[in-house]
Amino acid sequence: MSISATVGDAEHQISSPHQAQPGTTENASRLIKQWAFALSFMTLAGVVGGVSFLLSFLIHIGVPLCGSAPCAQFRPYLPVLVFAALARAILFLVRRPYRSRRRGYAEEAAEALREGVLGSIAIVVFTFFWRGGARFRTFSYARGVFLLDWMLATAGLALALLLMKKVLGTLRQKGHNVRNVAIVGGSRTARSFMREIADHPETGYRVVAVVDDPHIRNRRSVDELARLVEHRAVDEVILASSAVDRSDISRLLGIPVFRRVDVQVMPELFGVPPAKATVVPAGDFPMLCVTNEPLPVPSRLLKRSMDLLLGTLALVALTPLMAIAAFAVRVSSRGPVFFRQERVGMDGRPFRMIKFRTMFEGADSRPHEEYVASLIAGTGQANGSKNVKLFKLVEDHRVTPVGRMLRRLSLDELPQLFNVLRGDMSLVGPRPPLGYEVALYQDWHRRRLDVRPGITGLWQVSGRSRLSHDDMVRLDIHYIETWSPGRDLLILLRTIPAILRKDAS
Repeated sequence: MSISATVGDAEHQISSPHQAQPGTTENASRLIKQWAFALSFMTLAGVVGGVSFLLSFLIHIGVPLCGSAPCAQFRPYLPVLVFAALARAILFLVRRPYRSRRRGYAEEAAEALREGVLGSIAIVVFTFFWRGGARFRTFSYARGVFLLDWMLATAGLALALLLMKKVLGTLRQKGHNVRNVAIVGGSRTARSFMREIADHPETGYRVVAVVDDPHIRNRRSVDELARLVEHRAVDEVILASSAVDRSDISRLLGIPVFRRVDVQVMPELFGVPPAKATVVPAGDFPMLCVTNEPLPVPSRLLKRSMDLLLGTLALVALTPLMAIAAFAVRVSSRGPVFFRQERVGMDGRPFRMIKFRTMFEGADSRPHEEYVASLIAGTGQANGSKNVKLFKLVEDHRVTPVGRMLRRLSLDELPQLFNVLRGDMSLVGPRPPLGYEVALYQDWHRRRLDVRPGITGLWQVSGRSRLSHDDMVRLDIHYIETWSPGRDLLILLRTIPAILRKDAS
């Protein structure tokens, strides 16, 4: 057993926990900074709440707040304005945003919407019982003011939260507002977590101790860790070992000193994005459901809404072009207009992808299977070039003349808009793989199956067929980890120039 302090990738043994503990001055400084963060963000929320309510009143009456008449009208609203500012500020304090470690801007916007609704409910309840006080007992408030206040306050809180997130990220990179964590266990997940927080200092975690011995039953391990916690050198204990069982956790939580810190259990699910795992109770056992897109719920809803809206518009606009393509396929060669093929979708679920048929009827699929296998193995080449062509055979005699033209312009993929509307695919995402292709995947390749496959994607606009298979997978993983609605729109705009480039085939 050993307890080591960790800074970045370097480790050194701690002979005494006092070496890792902050002094009294540092503890006081951290406490003062936490209160400073809290008061600063409370003040910001209070200002947003007060200003939004005042603006709502001014917009509702339609005159500037000057002169005796507007002031007289506003007098019954003044206590409500004060309460609105206090309510917004208190909600911020309850949420403690200065301790938030989330990285998604969409989550912050959703949180602003939630706080806007809760704050508005509190304001309406207050006005119902207040009624302007004893002097204005029969006064009736204008409903439009509260509706406008909800909209303006939500927008203002969203901007405040995004600004706060940016400021906190900068401060945490400089060592402020950090949480000292002790990690119990030396599993792959624990090591990956340490690398993750080292690569992203904006999350505000700092590993100060690692307990190599995963057995909490070891009294010496517990005692040394307890001394670190007792001297306030640790804010959070993370159990990241498969050897830690239920009795170990109960014993640890039963020690009084560990009630001062947050104790978290990290399951051995390396590679599963946090937003993809949802805790579902099953009796006395917490179960992890991992069949969701690795995007926060607001981002997931936004991406799906974009797919439905833009997919419908594209389908309507491209119907004449699709009709021409369908006619050309039908008269150029014998066989059906559409080609349906089973592909692997999100979480490995199969679905039937639809395209315009580009090959002669009854074409053998074995050449493509062999070619895919060579690409994944890294041995495939095209025409002797070192630039591996990605998933498109050169001089493929199975392709019809019309099909070759459709492939060149990617028109054969237009029917996939129906897959998008059905929910099997997205407009932007990883390319949908074939079953025999997935069977050859390495473990890290499977991360590209975390989201719905797309008609176009980051790799298509970043080099298309010039990229190797591993480069394509890396781009897909990067897209998943950095998704934003703006990036999807940018990829859609860059798709047409990428298709028209001479090297796009």
